[in-house]
Amino acid sequence: MRIGYFSVEKSIFIVLTFFLLSIHAFAGEGEEYSIIEKDHKKGLANKKGRVIIPPEYEDLGWTSGGTRLLEDVIGFKKDNLWGILNTKNERITEPVYTSVTRFNENWIVASKKLPYNASIVYGVINAKGNAEIAFQFHNLQVHNNQLIASYFKEGNYQFGILDDRAKPIIPMEYDRIQVISENLYEVTTHDQVAVFNSDGKNLTAFTLDSVQVLKDGFIITFQNGKRGLIANEGGFIEAPTYKDIIIENGIVKAQKIHEWLVFDHTNQLKTSYSYDDIVPKGKDIYKVRIGKAEALIHESDSLLTTFSNFEIKEHFGQWISVRQNGKSGVLYSDGSMFLSPVYDSVRFVNDIFLVKYKKEGKRGWSLINNQGRVITDQVYDEIEWLGDSFFKAKRDNFWGIVNRSGKEIIFCKYDSIVDYTEGKL
Repeated sequence: MRIGYFSVEKSIFIVLTFFLLSIHAFAGEGEEYSIIEKDHKKGLANKKGRVIIPPEYEDLGWTSGGTRLLEDVIGFKKDNLWGILNTKNERITEPVYTSVTRFNENWIVASKKLPYNASIVYGVINAKGNAEIAFQFHNLQVHNNQLIASYFKEGNYQFGILDDRAKPIIPMEYDRIQVISENLYEVTTHDQVAVFNSDGKNLTAFTLDSVQVLKDGFIITFQNGKRGLIANEGGFIEAPTYKDIIIENGIVKAQKIHEWLVFDHTNQLKTSYSYDDIVPKGKDIYKVRIGKAEALIHESDSLLTTFSNFEIKEHFGQWISVRQNGKSGVLYSDGSMFLSPVYDSVRFVNDIFLVKYKKEGKRGWSLINNQGRVITDQVYDEIEWLGDSFFKAKRDNFWGIVNRSGKEIIFCKYDSIVDYTEGKL
């Protein structure tokens, strides 16, 4: 008796599951329809159950999901390509598209391969299959009633936002555009970030380094190691002036940073900076720290290097030595990398870099010129500047002389080299 009970329950469950998987109801334009399936093919039935499109297609609906009709038109898939047809099973277009996506009440975003190079291009067609926007875009991504558009121009991708009539809301001139909320976009140009709203208004200017989307609609903005906040879809904006921002139970907590004042020789206030620490590093350059991360800034407070967990060390001429993960390297004073931090030690003498590292299994010293090229053939146990253009170098326990071009002009065969005066050793 118990076996029979479970058998009945199981059979009911199987029938219901099959029914739900096989028929999917949705609303068309003024009438309800259902997707029907047979032998892994799909068709369409009206609410009375009458089949109006036989189940003969690989898929029905839209590539990105959804089955809502556009007027009386829906997408169909056949031989792995998409077309559109009406509820009378009349094909509006043949299956020539790689994707079809319902955009709004009038238009469909479609993509297709170019005949001459197989590249995929995007455009927009209407319910009659006619092109409303030419197939010239690298991508058209639907977001609400707008399109994130991109195309390839002069070797680069350029992005913009179009409205539902293909008019530009954000010009097609940016490096990247990403959705960060219902009504906000992250827009990037030349590695600088701004936040735009869906009306095309720039809310922050291109001063940000990055943004981070949090739950409950909060967006953290980052600039020069500092943090700001955007909330309420851009209705609340706090500039990046804080060391840290956390959200707990819907309450925003912000930690301020120390303010440093800079005075000139007449004791007049020149400017102020907000960092945990600030140290001059040459003309118009400062080393700054927020938490454990350090960076270089120009006196205008513009960032020369990104905030990284490296230690900024000595300043010499147009270079600044740094240390990261136990290794030393060198930056240009504008923040760009000169020598990657891969050396045990770096010294700077007479416009020449002395670097210690491991080469071919041997750890020792070499010379690098101001173009960043290793100029010594050998790796030496020690190198010391003698004066003029000469260095004394120790190899295999013997000393010799190397000139500033890296050439060993006196072979390493002496027990010691004591002094160099007026061209004499």
